Amino acid sequence: MAHQNPLGRIKNLAVGAWKDPRSTAETVVAQARGTVALGRVVVGQVSTKIQERRGHATVPAPRAPTPEAPAEAEAPAAPPAEAVPNPARVAPRVAKQTPEQKALQQAATPRRAPVKKAAPGAKLPPRKPSAGE
Repeated sequence: MAHQNPLGRIKNLAVGAWKDPRSTAETVVAQARGTVALGRVVVGQVSTKIQERRGHATVPAPRAPTPEAPAEAEAPAAPPAEAVPNPARVAPRVAKQTPEQKALQQAATPRRAPVKKAAPGAKLPPRKPSAGE
């Protein structure tokens, strides 16, 4: 097959879809199934990594559906009770600041001068005198 520019490829694809819409639809469906299967595999791997980092038991990754056996519709499992954050680990991040800490933080932040807004006429170019003036 000769090298084509992108517009030639699009044209050939459109003509092929016009001539044989059924095979085009079958191709699109097959690609969508493959994309969904890949997405399920990635989600399974990510959820396994998250569970491992939290110290929970590993969750088996979902299997990709095959054309012979469609995927079973499974309800998403509720997170385990241990997924609730530990208050001892969260407390330092949520602790309230004392008034002295707030004053130090405010003193450390630089203050900007307010922006003066110019009148709209200041932005316009100077007018040329007309013949009657």
